[in-house]
Amino acid sequence: MRAFEGGLISAAEAREVVRASLRRSAAAEIAELAKSISDPNRVRLLDLLDQHQLCPTDLAGMTGIELSVVSHHLKKARDAGLVDWWPVAVEVKNREYLLTAKGEEALQAMRSLIAEGR
Repeated sequence: MRAFEGGLISAAEAREVVRASLRRSAAAEIAELAKSISDPNRVRLLDLLDQHQLCPTDLAGMTGIELSVVSHHLKKARDAGLVDWWPVAVEVKNREYLLTAKGEEALQAMRSLIAEGR
C-alpha cells in the first residue's frame, strides 16, 4: 500500500478501509450487473416479467417498444442471466420469458435503492 503523505487518515486506517471494501471481482460483478440493467426499456421489460411470464410479442404490445428492440433487450438480459425462456409449444417458434432468481434479485435491489431515495 502506498504511503498517505498529506492524507487525512493514517496508513493503519487506510488498510482497514481497504480490507472492508469490495474485492475487485465483486466490484466487477456489480459493474456488469449495472450494465445489464442500464437501459430504461430493459428495466421496464424486467418489471413486466416480474409480474408474469410473457412472450416478446406481448411485451412489445404492452410497452409500445418495437418487437425487434424487445428481442434485443431480452437477449442482453438472457446473456446476463437475468431472464430465461422456454418454447410455448413444439410446433410454434414463440417463447415465453421469465425472470431468473438473479433477475429477481437485481430488480429487488433497484427497487430498494429507489425506496431509500438513493
